[in-house]
Amino acid sequence: MKKIYNLSLFAFIGPFVATFFIALFVLVMQFLWKYIDDLAGKGLETSVIVELLLYASANLIPMAIPISVLLSSIMTFGNLAENNEILAFKTTGVSLLRIMKPLAFTVLLVSVGAFFFANRGVPVANLKFRSLLYSVKEQKPAMDIPDGVFYTGIEGFSIRVGHRDPETDELHDVIIYDKTEKRGNVMVTRANKGKMYITEDKRFLLFDLYEGARYHEMPEQRSKDGGLHFPHNRLTFEKYQIRFDLSSFNFKRAKEDLWKNSTQMLNTSQLAHYIDSTYILVNNKLDYVDEYVLPYFSFLGDSTFALEGHDLSGNQQGGHYISTLGDGGGRQLFQRAMSHARSVKGALKSAANELEYQTQRRISAKIELHRKFTLSIACLILFFVGAPLGAIIRKGGLGLPVVISIVLFVIYYIVMIGAEKSAKQQIISPEMGMWFPVFFIIPFAFLLTYRANSDSKLFNISGIQAALSRALRIHKGNRPK
Repeated sequence: MKKIYNLSLFAFIGPFVATFFIALFVLVMQFLWKYIDDLAGKGLETSVIVELLLYASANLIPMAIPISVLLSSIMTFGNLAENNEILAFKTTGVSLLRIMKPLAFTVLLVSVGAFFFANRGVPVANLKFRSLLYSVKEQKPAMDIPDGVFYTGIEGFSIRVGHRDPETDELHDVIIYDKTEKRGNVMVTRANKGKMYITEDKRFLLFDLYEGARYHEMPEQRSKDGGLHFPHNRLTFEKYQIRFDLSSFNFKRAKEDLWKNSTQMLNTSQLAHYIDSTYILVNNKLDYVDEYVLPYFSFLGDSTFALEGHDLSGNQQGGHYISTLGDGGGRQLFQRAMSHARSVKGALKSAANELEYQTQRRISAKIELHRKFTLSIACLILFFVGAPLGAIIRKGGLGLPVVISIVLFVIYYIVMIGAEKSAKQQIISPEMGMWFPVFFIIPFAFLLTYRANSDSKLFNISGIQAALSRALRIHKGNRPK
C-alpha cells in the first residue's frame, strides 16, 4: 500500500504545482488587463510594478488553489485510468477510495494552509496592495512633450515644442507660458531652438534656450496724477536657462492607515469584533432615538389634552382644547407642533440611515469572514469532484481535463458570484450567500465519487434509452384508435 500511496501522491504533486502557477499567472494577467490604464505612462520604476504584482498575486492565491486542485485531480486520476493503473489496483482489491485517501489528506493540508494564508497573509497583502495601487493611480503621468501640443503637466506652466529632432534631441520653435503669478499669460518665453534634460538627482527639468526673447507684463501702476501705466519687460537672449521643479512627479506612497479598517484587511478575530461593533452602534443609536423622540410625545399622557371634544379614552369633554387658546395661541401651538414634527422626522431619518449603513458594514464583514472558510472547504470538495471525474473520463494531460475543469470552475464561480451579490443586496443572509456554492457542489461530489468507486458510467445511456422507449410505448398505447 505504501508504494500505491507514493505513486498516487507523486503523480498528483507535479500537476498540482504546475496548474497552480498557470492559474495564478492567468489571474495576474487578468489583473494587469484591468489596471493597465492606471500603470501605463506613469514612469514607474520596475520595483514598484513588481511589488504591486506580488501583492496582487498574494490576493489571488486563495482563488488559484481551488481551480488547481480541481484540474490536477482530474489530470492525475485521468492519467492513472488511461494507463489502466486504477484497473490494476482494483484487481488487487484496492478500491478507488483507498487510492484517493493519501491525496485527500494532502488536499486537506492544502485547504488548512489556504485558510491560514487567507486569514493572515491576504489581509496584509490587501492593505499594502490597496495603498500602493492608490499611490500609483495618484501618480502623475510621465512627462512627455509631443510636437505641436501645449503640455500642462507642470503646474503653473504651459509648454509647446514645434518639433523635436529624434536624432539630436534638439528642440525647435519653443514657447513657454509662465502662469505662476496667476494673472493669466503675462509672461511668455519664445526661442528658435533649445535642449531639454533632467538633472542627475531627477529633481529639476532644465531648458537651455537659444536665440529668443522673454516678454513680461507687470502689474498695472497708478501715477501721481491718477493715470494708469502698464509697464512691461522685454528680454532678448542668445542663451537662456529655465528650471522647472519636478517634485510633483516623484512617486509618493499613501499611508496604509487609511484602509486598515476595511473588511478585506482584517482577519477572523478582527472581523468578529467588527461585526459586534456594528450591533453595539445600532443599539446605541436606537437608545439615542428613544431618548430624543419620546419627550415630544409626552402630551399623550396629559389628561388635559383632547381632540374634537373627546379625551383619549373617548369620554365627552367640554370643548376643543385648541379653541381655548385663542387665535394667537393656536397659531403658536401649531408652529411648535410643526417644529417638533420636523425634529422627530430628522431624528428618525438619521437613525434609519445609520441602521442601513451599519447593516451594510455587517454584511460586508460577514461575507469576508465566511469567505476565508468557504474557499478552503471548496478545495477539498472540488478534489472529490475532480478525482472521480478523472477516473471516469479516463483522459489525462492538458486536453480534455483542462476543458472540463474550466467549465466546472466557471459554473462554481458563477454560482459563487451570484450568491454573494444576493447577500450584498440582502436577498439572502451572508451565511447562506457564502456557503451556498459549497452546498451546490457537494451532491455532485458524492454522486461522482459513488459512480467512480462502483465502476459506473457517468450517465447510464442504456437506462435512459430504455426509459424513453418505455415512455413512447405507453404513449402509443394510450392514443385513441
